[in-house]
Amino acid sequence: MGLIDDLAEKARCGYLSELKLHPERYPLFAAVESTPVDSYSQQEWHEAAAYLVPESNPPCDSEACKRLLLVHAQRNPSML
Repeated sequence: MGLIDDLAEKARCGYLSELKLHPERYPLFAAVESTPVDSYSQQEWHEAAAYLVPESNPPCDSEACKRLLLVHAQRNPSML
């Protein structure tokens, strides 16, 4: 499994598209925060940021992508 799949699983999201379309329903912040940057490639972090934060132009740096995902998740806090 890749980063996006693992984030969806950690956030208890049944379908990956739901994590993107309804981020307020899933604890994405905790899933991203608990994921070590070095557990995934720079490409996977970039792809996750591009998929989950489509209005952005994600940076190539893994740390910067993680920060972008955390900011996005804070704007869309889980209702659970």
